[in-house]
Amino acid sequence: MAANVETIELIYRTISAELAQRCETEGALALASDQLPDDTIRDSRRRLVDILCREGQLPRVSPSVGKTLASLAGQGVFRKGAVLLNGPMLEVYAACLGVTVPINRFQIGTHRRIDVCIPGDLHSVVQLDRQAQSGVELLDEEANSLEVVDGRILRSPMPLMDRGAAPPFSTADPRVLKYLLRSSVQSVLLHDDGCIVRLPAPEHLLVASILIWKETPPSVPLDWLVEAIIKQRMQAEVAIAIEDAICQQRIWRKIFTQNVALLPGRLCESFNEIWRIGATAIGARTYNSDG
Repeated sequence: MAANVETIELIYRTISAELAQRCETEGALALASDQLPDDTIRDSRRRLVDILCREGQLPRVSPSVGKTLASLAGQGVFRKGAVLLNGPMLEVYAACLGVTVPINRFQIGTHRRIDVCIPGDLHSVVQLDRQAQSGVELLDEEANSLEVVDGRILRSPMPLMDRGAAPPFSTADPRVLKYLLRSSVQSVLLHDDGCIVRLPAPEHLLVASILIWKETPPSVPLDWLVEAIIKQRMQAEVAIAIEDAICQQRIWRKIFTQNVALLPGRLCESFNEIWRIGATAIGARTYNSDG
């Protein structure tokens, strides 16, 4: 029952005020009693997911990708701290932030592969069967490939499959990947009856993506991510994430400032405004007032 409650509560945090009343009946039913049959709860969760996708216009994950990630989630991988790094990132962040994705501007469902990071300190507590790993590339926080042997997570002697399609951050400075993993959040995967996945915090994803802007295409379109962060008024969180990055590696301030200046015109202006407002809110001195 705890898993059902957690999933429904995440769905509630995703929905907008306009959908809250529409979801109220289904959510109340799903949370009403631990004596409700599991099938009843699952059906109610499916209707909640359907409302989010149909009326909330949030993108639904493709059936094949959703099934693969749901299988991993069912093994408890994300609850124990594993992080999704590549795959249906735009769809998952849309659900996380509760912001729609205009299909006339962004492509959805074009995923070459799914990558999940399982940090080294989790290898002894995460167990997987081979079937759950099917279709997924596992890696650790240093971008080493992992494999499942008798249910255990072990470092693989093989390099990451198809380096040309390696996940963002895995081919860049390994310190950026470690920074990205410093802060993660849970979100609902909009597939079937919904399940919980873990992904890098949106503000850390934005900062990390800019740090490697010249090397690797972002896993989520930055113009959409910036718009979503503005809509959710997360400027202070972005400023804190910038401070966190600069405190870790002083050279990153120069790299970050240079890469911000390379962003396309309007995107550069929007991000600098986020940075200015956020830095003011937290009393930070790292804002690049010269742009």
